[in-house]
Amino acid sequence: MAGRVLSAGAKRRERVIEAINLGAVAVFALALVAAAVSDVGRLEIPNVLPIIIAAAFVLAYPDADWLARLERHASAGVVLLMAGLICFRFSLLGGGDVKLIAACGLWTGWQHLPAFLLTTVLFGGVVSLGIVVVRLILRNHPFERPAFLARLVRTNTGVPYGLAIAAAGLLLVPGLIGTG
Repeated sequence: MAGRVLSAGAKRRERVIEAINLGAVAVFALALVAAAVSDVGRLEIPNVLPIIIAAAFVLAYPDADWLARLERHASAGVVLLMAGLICFRFSLLGGGDVKLIAACGLWTGWQHLPAFLLTTVLFGGVVSLGIVVVRLILRNHPFERPAFLARLVRTNTGVPYGLAIAAAGLLLVPGLIGTG
């Protein structure tokens, strides 16, 4: 009888862990969408979003290996933070982009980091090219524009690279459910 109770308890624990993981991955995905929308709309990523992404990772895998996983993944996040700070220093990325990509590094770990970076760069190229095309098309059209579009059309503003980072992060989501 004790074996059955233990087995049922183990199954219940497994279902709870799966639910926590799914909830944390959903929070990660929603925070990425919020970051992308904010960056496109205001060219700004609120500081709370990378914090939410990092906190969701810490909660995503509540198993016996969580500390080792955190160490492995945190090192990838720190490397992305350092590389991002160098890019920020040379005005290649904004501060919000640096924090967002570092928080995503927690989720990628070393295993998925190359694919995440390649995807981010490819999406970034598409976003940048799209902004250039929109600027060329709309630069001589003096019609009333929504504030976010007026900001994007100005040539003295940056590119919402958070959109590319978020898109690359969202591609990770299916592989994050139930794994680490």
